[in-house]
Amino acid sequence: MRNAGLRLAVLVCLGFAMFGAFMVTSALDEAGPQGATEVTVSGPTVTTGSVGLPALVDAVARDSGANVVREVADLRDPSRRHLYLAVGDVHAPGARWVDDGYPWFSRAVSTEVHPVAELEGHDPRGRYYVYGDADDVESLVRAFTELRYDVDTTSRRAPVAAVVDWFVAGPVGSATLVVALLVVLLVSGGVMSGTKAYAVQRLHGGELRTAIGRDVRSLALFTAAALLVVSGAAVVALQAYNGLHQVGRFAQAAGTVFVAMLLLAAVVYAATLRLVWGTRLLDAIKGRLGFRVAAPVAYLVRVPGLVLAVVIVGSLFSAIGAADTAADARRALDGAGDAATIHFDGLAAPEEQDRLAAATGAWLKREDSAGRALLAVPTALADPDATRPDSLFVNNAYLARNPMVDDEGREVTRAPDGTVLVLLPDDQDVSHQEVRTWLGAWAAMNPGHTDRIEFRSVAAGQSHFLYQAEPDDLRSPLHLDDVMVVVANPDTGMISDDDYMAYASQGRVLMTDMDDAIARTPAELMGVFVAAYVPVAQAAADFYASQVELARIQLVSLVVALVVLLTTAVGLAQIHVRANASEILVRYLHGWTFVGTHRRLLVAEAVTAVGALVWAVGNLVALAGALNSSDIHEPLVRGADLVAAQWQPWAVALVALTNLVFLVLAVRGRVRNLVRNLSEESV
Repeated sequence: MRNAGLRLAVLVCLGFAMFGAFMVTSALDEAGPQGATEVTVSGPTVTTGSVGLPALVDAVARDSGANVVREVADLRDPSRRHLYLAVGDVHAPGARWVDDGYPWFSRAVSTEVHPVAELEGHDPRGRYYVYGDADDVESLVRAFTELRYDVDTTSRRAPVAAVVDWFVAGPVGSATLVVALLVVLLVSGGVMSGTKAYAVQRLHGGELRTAIGRDVRSLALFTAAALLVVSGAAVVALQAYNGLHQVGRFAQAAGTVFVAMLLLAAVVYAATLRLVWGTRLLDAIKGRLGFRVAAPVAYLVRVPGLVLAVVIVGSLFSAIGAADTAADARRALDGAGDAATIHFDGLAAPEEQDRLAAATGAWLKREDSAGRALLAVPTALADPDATRPDSLFVNNAYLARNPMVDDEGREVTRAPDGTVLVLLPDDQDVSHQEVRTWLGAWAAMNPGHTDRIEFRSVAAGQSHFLYQAEPDDLRSPLHLDDVMVVVANPDTGMISDDDYMAYASQGRVLMTDMDDAIARTPAELMGVFVAAYVPVAQAAADFYASQVELARIQLVSLVVALVVLLTTAVGLAQIHVRANASEILVRYLHGWTFVGTHRRLLVAEAVTAVGALVWAVGNLVALAGALNSSDIHEPLVRGADLVAAQWQPWAVALVALTNLVFLVLAVRGRVRNLVRNLSEESV
């Protein structure tokens, strides 16, 4: 028999599979070339023996009969990558990339392909991709191992695990749960709507497996047709989008998601059909499903739907707030010029990384002395265990771009040579001796630091820009307001080489001119330890775009979750009125109030809402406890997490109220129909 609920569930599975396949294939493409074995070459050695790097890679490709690709990041644009191709097999993937271009999928990353000869002058250490079998990979590994490099391999041939992880714990995790609930609702509702038809089969001696076989045969043709139509539409869309690049990977991802959703649908179908099949035959013939069976089934969807809707409401408000903060950061950083943070990539052995880190810190300190590096480090100086910074360490380069105003109205743009300048807001009751003690403890690991400290009072209420491209109101705010500012230049000895390196890795040290920094980066660091320079203005724009996209996903997820929840309200109303029709009718005729007539249903709804509220408040209390805890084992609480948790109790009230209104209206409508039918029968 035809079942609209089951057919709609198939269409939902197909639609989500196509959406998910597009998202995950884009994410995989942004991560790097797929379908190959990744070989990471690192270590202290910088040699190619008696031949150059292009000749070495080309020889491995020709001798092994595999295509070898070397990836090099673009120092000026983190969204662009360069691939250098050595062809050993003209029939293997990648053989024609130099002529035809890279088969891109995501528009967030651009890829330029060069012949291997253009690798001349590049450091041998880096990431290589081998399109071949295990012996081909071993050839490249052996070539670099013989030159005393450290070599690691990683397969990029099995995206199924990546697909599953991305959908469960990735950015569309909430959307996945919502769609799963929708499938559960459609399948269970579809099966329960066929209670009478299944009863007729039982009356004629049919068996459960026979009913399953009929449903499967009825649905198989529809599924095949839908799969053909949707797949054809996807192919046409992909042809227009990128010329069918990586269509095989897209199909594999779509197939993985579709099969997983169909398995969920099959489990729900089998469980619900077994419940329906066990209903009393007389009730089933009348199309009635026992209340003790139907109500628990409804609440199995309803309770998770309520919790999920509440979570998504909180996450949506959090995402909207994060997008608004990201928009502020984008506007503020538009005027940052060519200032850029440094992206590090440790393609060296651990002991060599320590040496390169020290060399990087020393180089950054020299750049700071020359005025080419900007420092902005929020610090909890008075109480190192505090979760909120109470001071800001900066340098002259920061003050030149962000001058402060002292209590006499004069601008402060630099600190005296060899002197730590402490700028105290005039409304703060802090003694100079306390600050000296704090600074002494803070710089205790740097025995050569200066004791010359100058104090100056500044006007209260000043805001200090932190150049934060990815702001978080709690952990990484865009500004610090009315805090003590410590100007510590390299000649004070307050900040060590290791500290410079640590701050740079956190994005707290910026190069004032990206092109100049690229030209001045020591050769031993370029491309091996220093992977790229990321303009903060571009990083802020990218972060804003990602937050807007996340907010859109949360909004769509919320709409679907509410549809699921409100649909279960309508279904529960029908189940309740049908199962208790006689009792409801008697109470109605005797003038009972709505609350008195449907007390059990309203109590069940109240218990569900209170349970959700207790969960939301408990979640908020747990996050607040983790926020105020100094235990390093506690999970890191972000501002977005706290905002979402703060909205959740209100979301419970909003969703529960909306849900209750729908339920009451649905019950009233069903009771009205019941009374009308009785009146018509009596006439």
